[in-house]
Formats: sequence, C-alpha cells, structure tokens
Amino acid sequence: MNWASSCLSGETDGIRLLAKVARKVQCQYPQVHFHIVSGDRVTVAEDMDKGLIDFGLLFGEIDVSKYEYMRIPYKDSFGVLMRRDSPLAGKKIIKPEDLLDKPLILSRQMIYDSDLTALFHCSVDKLNIAATYNLLFNGSLMVDEGMGYAICLDKIINVSGESSLCFRPLEPRTEASMNLVWKKYQVFTKASHKFLLMCREVLEQ
Repeated sequence: MNWASSCLSGETDGIRLLAKVARKVQCQYPQVHFHIVSGDRVTVAEDMDKGLIDFGLLFGEIDVSKYEYMRIPYKDSFGVLMRRDSPLAGKKIIKPEDLLDKPLILSRQMIYDSDLTALFHCSVDKLNIAATYNLLFNGSLMVDEGMGYAICLDKIINVSGESSLCFRPLEPRTEASMNLVWKKYQVFTKASHKFLLMCREVLEQ
C-alpha cells in the first residue's frame, strides 16, 4: 500500500475539488491512499512547518516567503449560524451592526484576522466574543445550546429539514479565497507529486 502524504484543511465545501483529484489519482493508481484531516489555519501552518503534512488548504493571503501555492477557483461565503428561534433569524441577511451587541462565536483564527476588524469597523476587543472554535461542528453545538451567533462559512453545517439552526449571509458579502499550499523546497513522494500534477491538470480544464 502506498500513501500519498496527508492534506490538512479547514472545513469547506471546496474540499470536493481535492476529493475529485484524489479519486482521479486512485483510478490510475489504486494502491494510493489519502489521509485528509480538518483543522484551522493555525493547525495547518504548524503541521506543514513541522513536516507532518505535505499539503494544506488555506484561506486568504499566503506567506510566499515560506510556501508555494496554487490558487483554487472556488470561494466560500461568510455568514451567521444561529438558532431558528433567535431574534435575528427573521432577517434574510445580517449586517455587521446587527451583531455588535450579540454574543459571538468565532473561529480561532478570526481573532487575529484583520478582515474581522474591517468588517465590524472596530477593534476585536470591542466585540462580545462568547467563545471560539477550531472546527465548526463544535461551534454549531455551542450555537444550538444558546451561547451565541457563530460567524462561519456557508455549506458546512446542514441547516435543512428539522434542524434547529439556520444560516444567514453577511452583507456586505464577505468571501474567502482558497489555496492549495506546500512548503518551499518540499521533497515529495511519488504519490504526492502525482497528486500535485493532477491538481494542476484538473484546474486547467
């Protein structure tokens, strides 16, 4: 059995593209297996720096002094995850000012993200941050228990059917660009190199 080096990514619907590429590699090389782990930007960067993973899927700007990257033509949109019985659930869109007096549940990396400051037009310490998460499933449980409103990406938590939660987009629309990232001067296994070549091939189609 041959293992392609693992890829660590944030929770995103964009992982479908990597799954598509992995499937193409496996069709040609059935003995290649993949290991994909979810984590936030901090965890991804730390594991790449330690050589524990070959690839990471990161949102936003990339430190080009440390990493090579490939732009993924997919963007996720931010919004607010809340209980269906919350005061803001009746709105079709959520504006930053709607959240200024509300308890917020944020991803760990948002605390250090300048985009958050720009969105709310105030410093982070002016916000009512009730909790942070590194995986949105945990954040969704905190929302469900009434701890607050989670700012998060769309299409991660299923809010259809009988779910007690709902998702509302932010306005102005806030998007996150996505990149496949690896360390400069990375020495790849044959399987990992094939995965990278297949990524380029799929993106050029």
